[in-house]
Amino acid sequence: MSQAKVEYNKEQKKNRKAILKKKKRDHAIRVTACVLVAAVVLGWIGWSTYGKVSDYQAKQKAAEKTVTSQVDLSALSGYGADLAKESEK
Repeated sequence: MSQAKVEYNKEQKKNRKAILKKKKRDHAIRVTACVLVAAVVLGWIGWSTYGKVSDYQAKQKAAEKTVTSQVDLSALSGYGADLAKESEK
């Protein structure tokens, strides 16, 4: 073995606890960051879907409202009366 390799192995053995602690901390940070990103993405998808569904439901409710309108049937009754007079002749 070369001297550099021996020195590297001694350094690794000497700092093994600190290195493992740093690796665990970095892993925990990565996992936490991934979970937060996933939560934000899922929350955004849910919020967007909720907005679209509520808009769609509001449009459906607006379309379902019954429209009432007044119709003047006096011309129709007058026409019916004229037909009845003509049939009597």
